[in-house]
Amino acid sequence: MERRFLPPSYKKELYLKIASLSQENLKVEEYIQEFEQLQLRVGLNEDNKLTIGRFINGLSPNIANKAEL
Repeated sequence: MERRFLPPSYKKELYLKIASLSQENLKVEEYIQEFEQLQLRVGLNEDNKLTIGRFINGLSPNIANKAEL
């Protein structure tokens, strides 16, 4: 179904979006929701440590420092 209705670049765009996702002016809850939605849409199945690292890397620095503790 994906091949029929989605452009070939769809998955690539999602991978790029999740790789560059950052909290910026989003609330933490909004960032979490966007992160989880992208993971589901991409079908990302990676090691938990990589997912946690990707998640923390996208948080604003002051929140990321607290999350790492």
